[in-house]
Amino acid sequence: MNRYDAYITEYLIANKEVDLEKIGSLKLTTDHPDSAEAGSVSFVYDRKIATSPGLIDFITERSGKLRSLIESDLESHFTQVREFLNIGKPFEVLNAGLIKCNVRQEYEFMPYPHSGKAQKSRSQPSKPTTRRRAGSGVQVLTFLIVLAIIGGLGWQAYVYYMKPKPASVPTAETDSTSTDSSASIATPDSVATTNATYGPNDSVDARFIFETTDLRLRAKTRTAQLISFGNKAAYDSFMNGNKRFYSLFIYKKTRIADTLAVKDSIQKFLQRNIRVEIPPKQ
Repeated sequence: MNRYDAYITEYLIANKEVDLEKIGSLKLTTDHPDSAEAGSVSFVYDRKIATSPGLIDFITERSGKLRSLIESDLESHFTQVREFLNIGKPFEVLNAGLIKCNVRQEYEFMPYPHSGKAQKSRSQPSKPTTRRRAGSGVQVLTFLIVLAIIGGLGWQAYVYYMKPKPASVPTAETDSTSTDSSASIATPDSVATTNATYGPNDSVDARFIFETTDLRLRAKTRTAQLISFGNKAAYDSFMNGNKRFYSLFIYKKTRIADTLAVKDSIQKFLQRNIRVEIPPKQ
């Protein structure tokens, strides 16, 4: 369970409604204002909805962290939630039910009595034969999901490790034909020296580079995947000797003072080392 899930439920109980970025809106319908239980929550699917600003303020106050960091962490959290939903893993709304992705690739909410989640009950236990059949069905479904995940990881491993990669790739000018290239890029992670004319509250379109590869297909497919999950992703190309390489990055409008915090958040989300490129001030 992510540490923010409990905050989401607390906010829902306190404010009766909460919007989850590019997932939908949860609304409390119970007459008991101090709980969110099975059957007391309704859900409206909305791929364009933004996170409730009040939720960000609520978590900021409770956690004592910077609002910009909480906003960035929530964005990464909901991106990861959508990735899991799209591969069949549900998102749990504590004490109430599960959000799942249906066959139409739409998100829907299932209260606990209908979601298959184990609940404490005083009713008579089911007959052993019925329980065994239900357990077998769950095991088969789990096995198929595991096979799909292993297949995807195997393909990623092939792309990363089967093809030789250069020992190091020096900084080079970006390909002039790339649609997302910049005229000039500052040295990564040197905001204080390279961009001395920036103030800490200035906002820039920073690039958070997470991968360099010589495979154009890898650059295209990984970028398309991140875009489909709602990220602002792109890639650039450059020449090193006679060989072309591709830099994959997520770009985000960020305050200079928050650059490192956003970098850490994206680094945790992608589980990769991140390089930051800041465009020089015009």
